[in-house]
Amino acid sequence: MPEPYTVQPGDCLSSIAEDFGFSDYRSIYEDGSNADFRQLRPNPNLIYPGDVINIPDKGGKIDNKGTEQRHHYQIKTTKRFLRLRLRQDNGDPLANTQYQLTVEDDVRTGSTDGDGLLKEKISRTARDAVLEAGNFTWNLQIAALNPIDNTDDDGVSGYQARLKNLGYDPGPIDGICGPRTEAAVRAFQEDYPPLAVDGICGPQTKAKLIEVHDS
Repeated sequence: MPEPYTVQPGDCLSSIAEDFGFSDYRSIYEDGSNADFRQLRPNPNLIYPGDVINIPDKGGKIDNKGTEQRHHYQIKTTKRFLRLRLRQDNGDPLANTQYQLTVEDDVRTGSTDGDGLLKEKISRTARDAVLEAGNFTWNLQIAALNPIDNTDDDGVSGYQARLKNLGYDPGPIDGICGPRTEAAVRAFQEDYPPLAVDGICGPQTKAKLIEVHDS
């Protein structure tokens, strides 16, 4: 029988799969017992602490091989990538810029593309990283971006994080829409007319925020 698991802060499907011994997160996400979960979270990269996902039985594979011979097996695992689009304060892409990415003890160097995009393969369980590019330094929390809909905080922590990533200041990412968060929403709305400038992150503002943030 599938075993229910409650998503914890910092979890992603790749790390959950790793913890439960699956080589591919899709073995969990696409299992029939998780049909309702897939409907709730159609983007497997955006899950929310408190979500409940079913962990299917792993079962086993019987391979009729001779016991007096040596056999070689290859286990295929899904790769996990950190994908970021870097922008300057004025919104222009940080294009063709050298960067250094430190994930745990692993240091990567490279260059963003013409759109400011970087993509690096990372550990399936990595949670923190430091990125240096140009004159900027970012402390990254991997898998910390929450969905913007169908959450018990009405998507507030999700749009707070996106606003912060885009250079607006919503205050702490705490799921509480206080004055600083409302001010950040208004600042975003002012930058993207014809959004109504009311400090309310309604459907149109959410849609534009997802578009600009690219997730």
